[in-house]
Amino acid sequence: MGSGLKTALFVDFDNIFLSLRNEGGESIALRFANDPGRWIKWLEATALRHDDEAGHGKRRTLIRNCYLNPSRHGRFRSAFTSAAFRVIDCPSVTMQGKNSADIHMVMDILDTLANVTHIDEFIIFSGDADFRPVLLRLRAFDRRTVILTVGPSSAAFEGASDYVIRSDDFIEKGLGFAPMPAPEAAPLSSPRSIVIKSAAVERPGPGEGQLVREPRLDGTPPLPSAVLVQATHTIPSGVPIDRDAVGEEIQGFVSRSPVPVPLARLAHHLDRVLGDILRDSNWLGFGSFKRCVESFAGPRIAVSSTSGGLVYDPSRHELPAAAKEESAASGVIERVSRQTGAPRRTTEEYACVFEAIDAVLGKAPYQIVETSRAVRDACAERGHAVSRGDVSFILKGIWYRRASLLTGDASTRNPGRLAGAFCANVLQLSDNMELDLSDAERDEVTAWITGESVETLGRPGVAPSPDGQGESV
Repeated sequence: MGSGLKTALFVDFDNIFLSLRNEGGESIALRFANDPGRWIKWLEATALRHDDEAGHGKRRTLIRNCYLNPSRHGRFRSAFTSAAFRVIDCPSVTMQGKNSADIHMVMDILDTLANVTHIDEFIIFSGDADFRPVLLRLRAFDRRTVILTVGPSSAAFEGASDYVIRSDDFIEKGLGFAPMPAPEAAPLSSPRSIVIKSAAVERPGPGEGQLVREPRLDGTPPLPSAVLVQATHTIPSGVPIDRDAVGEEIQGFVSRSPVPVPLARLAHHLDRVLGDILRDSNWLGFGSFKRCVESFAGPRIAVSSTSGGLVYDPSRHELPAAAKEESAASGVIERVSRQTGAPRRTTEEYACVFEAIDAVLGKAPYQIVETSRAVRDACAERGHAVSRGDVSFILKGIWYRRASLLTGDASTRNPGRLAGAFCANVLQLSDNMELDLSDAERDEVTAWITGESVETLGRPGVAPSPDGQGESV
C-alpha cells in the first residue's frame, strides 16, 4: 500500500444529479455533471483521510464507474469519459422512469471485490439505502467504505459506511461553491437575551511578531502574546496532522475558558487554527469530533454526555444546572436522536436555530451551503454554538417536509412553522425506523423540538404536509 490508497468509485449519476438540483439548484448540479475532474481531484488530494493512511501517499481511483440514463443525461457522457470514467448506460425500465443503475452497481462492486487487484476502498455516490447490504459485505471483507448522500438517507445506511461525505461539504469543497459572506442576522424574537462580552483573542499575524485581534465567543480576556503563541499551532497544508498539537490546542482553549466549552464552539476554534486538516483526517480517525475530543480525556479534560456536549476541566468548571437535569431526561429523546440522527440539542437551542433560519432567509434566498453557515454564525452570535452539520440536518428536514417554508413567500414562514415542519420530519423518521412511539412519547418529542404542546401545533407527523410531501431526510 506504499503507492497509495487503491480506490474504486461508483457514481449513481441520476440519483446524485437530481438530488443536487433539488437541494442546491441547477448551477450546482451542472457543475457536478460538467466538471467531474474538479471533484475527483478533491477526493484524491484532500478529502476523507482515514486514521491509518499516514505515509501511504494520496488516494488513487483505479476504477471510476458512472451509471446514467442515456435518454435523460446522455449529454454529460463526454465530461465523464474525459475524466477517465467508464460510463454504463442504464436506460429506464419502467413507465415511471426507474432505471437499473443500482443493480448494475451492485454487480460491479461485487465483481471488483473479487478482482486480482486488491481494492482498499470503495466510494459509492448514492443515497439509496438498498446499498446497505453491499456496504456490510465490503466491511466483512475488510474494505474501507465511503458514501456521498444528498437528500434523504437513512441512519442505517450511513451507519454501514466508514465515512459519510456530507452534501454541504461536497458542494463547498468538492464543487467549489464557496458561501457568500453571511448576511447580518435580524434580531431574534426570543425574550431570552444572551450578551456576548466584548473580548478578543490574539493570534500570530502574517508578519513575524505581528498580531491581529479576533472576537472570542467564550468571553474570556485575551492572553498575553507570549502565552498564546506557545498555544497556537499552524500546520501547513498537506503535512500530516500532529496529534500532540491538537491535544495542546484543546487543553489550552478549555483552560482559558471560565465556563465549560460547547463541542461546536471548540470545533469552530480548531477549524480557525488548524484549517480543514482535522476534519479531513476524519477527526483523527475517530469518525466524530466528540469521540476525537474524548480520546484526550484526563484530569484536566472531560466531555459531558448532554446534548451538543460540553468540554470542561473537572477541577475548575461546574456543569450548568440545565446540563445536569438533561442527563436525567427521558430516554425517548435519546432513543429518537440516536436512531434518526436528529441533533441532540436543547429546546432553547432549537428555538434559536428556527429563529435564526427565519432571520437569515429574510436577508438572502435559501441555498444549503450559504444558509447553513449563516444560521450557524447567527446562533453563535446569540450564545448558542450549534454545529453546521446540525443546522444542515435541520434545514434538510424542513426541506423534505415543507420546502416552501424555505423557498416561498416569507409571509408564510415563521419560527413556529419551521419547528413544526422539522418535528413532523423527525416523527416520520421515527415511524420509518419502527420506533413504535406512544402518543405520550410523541408528545415529549414534540415538546423537545418545538417547545410547544401537541394541542398547540396539531399533531406533527400525522396530517399530510402542506406541500403534499411526505418524505423525510
